[in-house]
Amino acid sequence: MKLSGTTCYDRWYWLILLAFVAGLPVIGWGAFQAGQTHNNNIQKWLPDDFEESINHQRFLSYFGSDEFVLVSWEGCTLDDPRIPSFAELVRRHTVPEEEGAEIAADNEQLFARVTTGPELLDDLMAEPLELPREEALERLYGLIVGRESRITGTIVVLSEKGDEDRVATVKRLAELAVTELGIPAPDLRMVGDAVTNAAVDLESESAIQGLLAAAGLIALTMAILSLRSFRLLTVVLVVAIFCYVWSEAMVYYLDFSSFSRFFGGKMNLVLVVMPVLVYVLTMSAGVHLVNYYRDAAAESSMLGAPAEAIDHGWIPCTLAAGTTAVGVGSLAVSSIQPVRDFGSYSAVGILISLAALFLLLPALLVFFDKLWIRLRGGRVPNWPHGEGELLSERSSWVDRIGAALVHRHTVTSTVCLLVLLFFAAGAAQVRTDLNPRKFFDAKHRLNLDYAWLGENIGPHTPIEIVVEFDAAESRLNLYDQYELVAEVEERVRQTDEIRATLSPTTFRPSRDKVDSELEEDRVVLRGVANKRLDENRTRLADSLLLAEDGDVRLWRISCRSRGLEGNEGFDEIYKAVRGEVERFFAERTRQYEERKRLIAEKSAENRRKLETWFAEKQQALADQPDELAKHARQRELSLEDIARQERLALADLDNPNTGITHMVTGMVPLFYVAQNELFESLVYSFALAFGLIAVLMVILLKSTRAGLLSMLPNVFPVAVIFGAMGWWGRTIDIGSMMTASVAMGIAVDDTVHFLTWFRRGMHDGMTRPAAVRHAYRRCAMAMIQTTAIAGLSLLVFGMSHFQPVSQFGTLMFLLLIGALVGDLVFLPALLAGRAGSLFEEKHSQATVAPQPQPAEV
Repeated sequence: MKLSGTTCYDRWYWLILLAFVAGLPVIGWGAFQAGQTHNNNIQKWLPDDFEESINHQRFLSYFGSDEFVLVSWEGCTLDDPRIPSFAELVRRHTVPEEEGAEIAADNEQLFARVTTGPELLDDLMAEPLELPREEALERLYGLIVGRESRITGTIVVLSEKGDEDRVATVKRLAELAVTELGIPAPDLRMVGDAVTNAAVDLESESAIQGLLAAAGLIALTMAILSLRSFRLLTVVLVVAIFCYVWSEAMVYYLDFSSFSRFFGGKMNLVLVVMPVLVYVLTMSAGVHLVNYYRDAAAESSMLGAPAEAIDHGWIPCTLAAGTTAVGVGSLAVSSIQPVRDFGSYSAVGILISLAALFLLLPALLVFFDKLWIRLRGGRVPNWPHGEGELLSERSSWVDRIGAALVHRHTVTSTVCLLVLLFFAAGAAQVRTDLNPRKFFDAKHRLNLDYAWLGENIGPHTPIEIVVEFDAAESRLNLYDQYELVAEVEERVRQTDEIRATLSPTTFRPSRDKVDSELEEDRVVLRGVANKRLDENRTRLADSLLLAEDGDVRLWRISCRSRGLEGNEGFDEIYKAVRGEVERFFAERTRQYEERKRLIAEKSAENRRKLETWFAEKQQALADQPDELAKHARQRELSLEDIARQERLALADLDNPNTGITHMVTGMVPLFYVAQNELFESLVYSFALAFGLIAVLMVILLKSTRAGLLSMLPNVFPVAVIFGAMGWWGRTIDIGSMMTASVAMGIAVDDTVHFLTWFRRGMHDGMTRPAAVRHAYRRCAMAMIQTTAIAGLSLLVFGMSHFQPVSQFGTLMFLLLIGALVGDLVFLPALLAGRAGSLFEEKHSQATVAPQPQPAEV
């Protein structure tokens, strides 16, 4: 028999293979570049047009970067001589304060500012403040000095260059302390936004690296057990690996975060699992196609079997990939950047994997078939019996389960529906948590350092308050502004959420000293205080507590809130602080409105008295018109005087909030909004995925009722797993929120395959129960195989110490098991009952007579 076949794959397989091989260097380079870059600045997850993002960017424009590191160590008290030495080492790598200043050759310019606890204490005790030591310490407790331990540290703010590679910068900071200063590494403690973001960068990069081999090995093992053929295994594995590498390269070549450029995309803590997802989905789809290939080879001939497999499988595989792409693509509507990136890249990666499945996979099959035939001297062999035996053919228990479900379809569908409704109610109780410290386990170095510094110095969760005065509208002078800021600070400190504050009042003179100098003249006191504040403006600006821009002056209150142990820590802190600030200004407005009311009431009372007086005169002087006219003129003058006095009183009574605005920003507000957006994204993306997939199913089945009914088994796993989390009070993070839409898209894959075989059976004249059993025999084992391949491969990532990856892997495994139950228990029970009639194809002609059935595979 001739080696050349008649299909396009037989003619062009070599060209397809050559094209894929030629593209490997480009794809490999892109994957390498994407793997080298990670972008996990958590504070930039929200869109730029959000109010909180706008406020934060405005804050940064005036006060500079808030990426800081608080460095301390065991025994780091105020008199530790290593503190100034460490500060000097760090300052060698800071950006010069004066433009054009000479820069040392070894200055990496990684840091913008350095401040130590002893330096702040000395500043407060030196001229012009000259605070007593205990009063100065009181102002620093909880900020950079521990009240009981007297432990202190060094605050280092990263420069723009240092922030570009936070991992290397934080590592360099640790090296300065350990290598050059001799501090034991276990004793070193570092916390702050920069350290947290660097830890996320590092862990997201390494989270899957150590587990990739295990996941690949499991997928390989399950594929071997499923296919029982080294040749077919090689084909599926090559295609899956190609799609993995391509999907990672796509991140570098297609930068969805910035449509103005096509290169330079970066991985993030969520995107790292995207190539793995594409890999396991491609392998699962490859197993389906290979099973179609083996059916075709066993029933006819090896020649032409690849094309016949594609002919049989392209519709269900395309529909499966399309619904999965819709499921993950729905995440692209999220406001959270990593989730949005995951949805976009995953959807594109899944759709592109179809090209590999429909081109590369059959081309490889043709290549190996021709190679096998050539090795056998040009003779086309029959399909080997051992290799052609499908697992489903040897698994009589699969047919027994199908028969049992058909027999008890009413009970089964009823139980599944009740379980669905029960857990769906629990899904409404699900809550999100975006605390980045919970991305790591309790024994991670980051959490241990936060716990140590929280115990020895104080909690370091920052939240910033900025009060802005516009001199063009506000009449408050410098001292009045200072007093108002002090009142805001005092109100905030009274809340249970704030432990310490740093503000311009930290650098105020001792009240006792000023009062003793000017004890009797309070007016002079205010004047002197205003003058001293004016002289101290440069100092406050250098401390980044005051910023001026023309007529605008901004005062900063930097707060340190309590630790975030609770699931709703961000909510509680943000609502408490923002609420207290808003109440303060609202009370000022109410006082203003009350004074306006009192002035208006006094004027009205004066008018009433005047009218009463004039009425009495009218009665008394009714027969004296000339006298009455004089009193009338006096009345008019008095009314004008009352109105003038009211206008003057209101003119002196300005709205105390005129020209004053405020904002609450920093890590806590950004995370609070991101946390709420995460929940909304979960709901909205799942609803969008449900709607789009439902429309596709309606079009596929040509029936609205059948399309909607087919969604029940697909919603089943999400309702059960997320409902269980809701009932048990478990929170979901950024890794787990994506799984709902992904799982529903994947669940539809098996639904499409099962319905395809069910409708083929009905088309061939089978009864509904017989068609259900036919579909069960043809694809149940393939569903179990693909679920085992994808589920167990992803379960490996549940072992990761990085919580988003761990949650994603564990939940995906559970959801895939739930999807298998939905498609092999719930769906067959529905089809075997009366609801199954909705899925029957309607024919305009006479019913097709039953045809002889081929051997079941």
